Formats: sequence, structure tokens, C-alpha cells
Amino acid sequence: MGGKIEMKFTTKVLLDTNILIYAYEQDNLVKCSIARKCIEEISSTNEMILSIQNLAEFSRVAKEKLKSPLSSSEIKSHLKIFEKSFTIIYYSSSSIEVALELVDKYGIHFFDALLTATMKENGINTILTENEKDFNKIPWLNVVNPFKRA
Repeated sequence: MGGKIEMKFTTKVLLDTNILIYAYEQDNLVKCSIARKCIEEISSTNEMILSIQNLAEFSRVAKEKLKSPLSSSEIKSHLKIFEKSFTIIYYSSSSIEVALELVDKYGIHFFDALLTATMKENGINTILTENEKDFNKIPWLNVVNPFKRA
């Protein structure tokens, strides 16, 4: 903990839902601090990207899975901040088809595959995530785990 998280990206960076959740999760102060620093640093030098899928996942986890769940009004407030701070990308029916192909080819979870397909459709190849296991299976994807860099 402490110090600057060195992130040198020359491209758009998609933040996975787990990074967003850690930024609001007070039960793990180390990961919370790292996630917040990453968001600050990337937002000052790069275009940060979220998928509409990330917004839905964040809402569900923040409402149902956190030890101290957020209220619906708190979640709505965060969503408005995300929409102002991030570029939001969307998936299409062809993204779903590509996701199914990725599931079959690489054996990853459907929603990880859908996020990957959405990134590809939108020309984004870098993801900031703790989930290296699944995303590292995709050869064209640059996977960065900020918790390993700390």
C-alpha cells in the first residue's frame, strides 16, 4: 500500500467490475486504496471505459453481495458519476454471438466472454481486472492486474 501505482497505457482501458467494487468495498482497505488510485491515475491520463454490463454487475453486487450493501439511491448516484467519468460501451446481438464462440473456444464464463466480445467490437484491447485466469486465455487481450503491481 502507499506510493503510486505505475500505469503506462497508450490506449483505452476498460475497468472490470471487480475494480469498481473494490473501490467502494470498505472491508478490504488495501484493495480499496489500490482500486481508487488506479481509477484516479487512469482517468488523468487515459480514456477509461466501462461496458453497460459493468454497470449492471456493479449494481447487483453493491446491492446484494457487499457486507455493507449500498442503498438503491447510493447505487444510482454512483451510476451517474460513472456515466460522467467513463465512456460507456454497449454490446449488440453480434457481441453475444462472438461471446458464445469465445466460451466454446477458450472455456471462459459467458459474462467474461461477453465483456471481451464487447471490448473487441469497440476496439479496446486492455482490461484492468483481478480476474487474470479467464481473461488471460484471450490472446489479443492485454490483461493488467493492479493488485500484482502494488
